[in-house]
Amino acid sequence: MKIYLGRNGAYVSFEKVGMWWHVTLRGSSGEVADKVRCDEYRLAVEYRSAFLKIARAS
Repeated sequence: MKIYLGRNGAYVSFEKVGMWWHVTLRGSSGEVADKVRCDEYRLAVEYRSAFLKIARAS
């Protein structure tokens, strides 16, 4: 699992579970703001980039 930090404690977690890639955006208090499960690495990386932009902007 990799964790990418944004501002004010928001963060994005990126991990492979079985054959799926899980990307989760969490707010500063730890609540799940958005999450996605992808079967292709390329799509998971695109979601990770989008979630990181949201985490850095908040």
